[in-house]
Amino acid sequence: MEDRVTTKYLIFSRYKYQGKKTYHVRVMNKGDELLGTIYWRVGFRAYVFSPCADLDFDTKCMQDIIDYIKALTEERGE
Repeated sequence: MEDRVTTKYLIFSRYKYQGKKTYHVRVMNKGDELLGTIYWRVGFRAYVFSPCADLDFDTKCMQDIIDYIKALTEERGE
């Protein structure tokens, strides 16, 4: 998977902290505004999305986020 993925509605930009196994992903709109972050939640043993406060998402944006998390999970081999 590429480090930057653009969908019709969102931009996913992934990065990895030094010494970490999993990615963090900034989720932005086409105006480069940060909407939230996807990261590996150890307690859940899964990637999760943590939105910024007071934001609304329609089903198309949420589906893009779900699809991206599924791709990250498959890449990880979970």
